[in-house]
Amino acid sequence: MGRIGGMAVNDPLKMHGFPPVVGQGPRVLILGSFPSGESRRRREYYGHPRNQFWRIMHDLFGAGLNRDYAERTKVLMHHGISLWDSVKTCSRKTSADSRIRDAEYNDIEGFLKAHPGIRAIFFDGRTAASLFERARRGKPDLHVARIGLPSTSPAYAAMNYEDKLEKWKVIKQYLKPGDGS
Repeated sequence: MGRIGGMAVNDPLKMHGFPPVVGQGPRVLILGSFPSGESRRRREYYGHPRNQFWRIMHDLFGAGLNRDYAERTKVLMHHGISLWDSVKTCSRKTSADSRIRDAEYNDIEGFLKAHPGIRAIFFDGRTAASLFERARRGKPDLHVARIGLPSTSPAYAAMNYEDKLEKWKVIKQYLKPGDGS
């Protein structure tokens, strides 16, 4: 492997994330950090079978468990929910967020400009929020609510499922007509 202008050429560890899941008139954006190895293998957001994201979406919106991935994402889009990640590309040897290196960030500002009805960004875990903040450092405020939620990752076991679900219910407030407050 060589380097050109400080950039690795043919870096075997350089991985690319997914495009956003977004329908007509989204009201919220759920941001993760970067797809796990299993998610990338399946080509699905939150594809690890032990990740609790789809179980939570099932309990809140009927989007999960007994549906295939395309149906689950349609249900979310119907409710005004979009999905994306803070990181566009990175190098990472394992699925651990702590192993993310050489991150290139997604253009969240451009996404929000293209979808002005989005009222809030919800972060699936602290790492998604910190990566977003790192990418935004020194840039103007986006004038949209930013709310951290407990990670749905199987690696985050500090909170039981019922408590996570209770915290994630806040999303519903931003899907109703009004300002979300």
